[in-house]
Amino acid sequence: MIAQPNADDPPRIIRMFPADQTSSLDATQRITLRMFYETELLADFEEEHSKATRREYRTALKHWESTTFDPDFREVSNQTIRQFRDGMLAKDLAPATCQKYWAHLAKVFRIAKDEGWISRRPGVSRSRKTQLVKVPPKTQRRVLLPDTVNRLVVACEQATYPLRANRTRLWQVLLYLFWTYGIRTKDLISLARTDVDLETGFISFEAMKTSKLQSLPITDLGIKLLRSIETQTRSTWFPGFVTTGCWISKRKGRELPESERRWKRGYYCTWNSEICPAAKVIPSTGPESVKLAVAAMQDHAPVVWLKHFRECMVTQLNDASGHIGSVRKLGNWVAAHYQPGVSENSYDYPLEEIREAIAHREQNCLPDVFRKI
Repeated sequence: MIAQPNADDPPRIIRMFPADQTSSLDATQRITLRMFYETELLADFEEEHSKATRREYRTALKHWESTTFDPDFREVSNQTIRQFRDGMLAKDLAPATCQKYWAHLAKVFRIAKDEGWISRRPGVSRSRKTQLVKVPPKTQRRVLLPDTVNRLVVACEQATYPLRANRTRLWQVLLYLFWTYGIRTKDLISLARTDVDLETGFISFEAMKTSKLQSLPITDLGIKLLRSIETQTRSTWFPGFVTTGCWISKRKGRELPESERRWKRGYYCTWNSEICPAAKVIPSTGPESVKLAVAAMQDHAPVVWLKHFRECMVTQLNDASGHIGSVRKLGNWVAAHYQPGVSENSYDYPLEEIREAIAHREQNCLPDVFRKI
């Protein structure tokens, strides 16, 4: 059943037509949230937002439809929003994920209110219009210990993917760039040859997640390592890294017998099934037997995800900012995280402070193995 208004909801005034503009929607008929979004907002959003952001709006609408039975958006009450929240949490989605999707839907409701379609913007309660759930503070991984990184780089020799003769060197250079710049995995493995200028010493690319243009200075060691894998016959720096791979434990929603579970080849699969165990590091996913075996081999064995390289970079470069006299959080800048007073376009023009901070971190924190590969 569609949620009915609760006693704590104030009276609603449903306007049959928007106050300030004409619309192709028939306001006398049922109008769903998706209908309003696609008819009234999508054209503008295509100009304002990246493909990734518009994809998140579509996903948010799918969650809305599956949890609320998709009522007329002009009749949505606070109780409907609570129904949406409870349905999202029932899907085992993280609080931060639930809040992200609600932020997109809340913007649609805000525009609908501004244009006179609804009299007020709904929320979980009268006072909570933008917060859907309480999001616990993110635990930032402080550091990756040099010994752990050393073992992971050496363990790249055990990788069997991709099927290329120089795959060990490709993985090792990949880990160096992860460690130095914290570039997201998909952005790094998709790095085109034209994105890197070894003469001027810059890596420039458009982040797939945010569509932000980023430009980062390459260190001398970075130039040396990239030259070692450079080839004129390939369009990307990391050929063969084409699929993530995964641990297959289910088929059509049903758990598979232990004997039928297996890895599907790919770079995440190689990381979790070959490199991490060889480095005595607990993989982030895979069979419990492997995790237990690694834990038995190494006391206090860490769990290392590729994203931890990014988190470690942010933490250590933010610390390095103070050592070079910068008042900015340069780790956040390199990761293209939001910074007050910084335009998104500015991430394409790195400050000289960034080169100094990266050099300071490399001089003081770089694991020894990177200088030997």
